[in-house]
Amino acid sequence: MSQRTQGRIQGRTVAVVGATGLVGRTMLKRLEARKFPVKKLLPVASEKSVGKTVTFCGEEVTVMSMEAAIAAAPDIALFSAGGETRRPTLHNLLRPERW
Repeated sequence: MSQRTQGRIQGRTVAVVGATGLVGRTMLKRLEARKFPVKKLLPVASEKSVGKTVTFCGEEVTVMSMEAAIAAAPDIALFSAGGETRRPTLHNLLRPERW
């Protein structure tokens, strides 16, 4: 079985940057409603929100920092954070050595 097919069956590690904001919470609801295959959710927010929780698929998931999410090497990253927040994170998540 190819890695791509295996990923679809087993699910993906998904980071949602801006998870505590209105758009981020909507993304989480849509992922859940569409039954997107999420193996592990990495909710990311600003430092003031780190340690809080968001609800996903009936479970409370702890919000983490961008640095922690980058270290977790998500398969997919969805961004709803502002440009200044997003720019350095995109650079780190999309480093060629990650692929």
